[in-house]
Amino acid sequence: MHPTTTTPTPAPDNKFHLQDFAREGELTIFGGRPAMGRTSVALNIALSLQEQTGGKAIYFDLDCMHSHIDRRLRTITGEIVEPTPLFERTQPSALPLRLWDARNATVSQIVACSRKAAAQTPIAAIFVDWLQLLFENAPTSDGPVHIARDLVDLRLLAQELGVPVIGLASLPRELEARNDKRPRLTDFAVGGLPDTACDRFVAIYRHYYYHTDGCPHCQTDTEAHPSEPTELLVWDGDKTERTTHILRFDAHSGKVDWGPES
Repeated sequence: MHPTTTTPTPAPDNKFHLQDFAREGELTIFGGRPAMGRTSVALNIALSLQEQTGGKAIYFDLDCMHSHIDRRLRTITGEIVEPTPLFERTQPSALPLRLWDARNATVSQIVACSRKAAAQTPIAAIFVDWLQLLFENAPTSDGPVHIARDLVDLRLLAQELGVPVIGLASLPRELEARNDKRPRLTDFAVGGLPDTACDRFVAIYRHYYYHTDGCPHCQTDTEAHPSEPTELLVWDGDKTERTTHILRFDAHSGKVDWGPES
């Protein structure tokens, strides 16, 4: 693991842009602790990439029994979305994004399904939620070797199709024992994710999740819950430095407020 230097927490005008997160032909690993809003932010990014590129985002949901991504999409978009079994024919134009029921899927099945979808319609991005479940579905379990191989296959898929591939990952609970609970690059390694197999790591951090006493948006006597500043910590390139980007995320509705120039 490379030594890491960090930048101070930025002022709120250090705004997040989509190119900070996902670039064509590259693999991004997007990590966070449960309840941080990782999946909801990823869905917002998928919808924004669709709008920006005119293509369809493919979202592989490996945790269909518990993630309720269809409900989250309905909250964000106002449209009903039913997960589609892997490889089943659909009309992509009828859906806010292409949501696949990918429980028990392997990386080779995800690659094959992505290629088939790309042959039918332009692809904006591919999301895999979440990576640790994908690794558990591997036919053979040879530890770090098959994890690295699966990540390389996803990276090659991004290069082959020329689209961003984003793998969501859960970070270890040990980080919550620290005074500063912002994720570190080493947390990805503890979660079994080597830094050599992707183009960038991104982690989500919501300060007011842990410090509700000072939160101006945590009133319990009102239905109005303004979006709060949410940090996306990015380790790019050689991953020796961290940059921090700010977006505004409403954890109650699951919506990201991109502002006038996202």
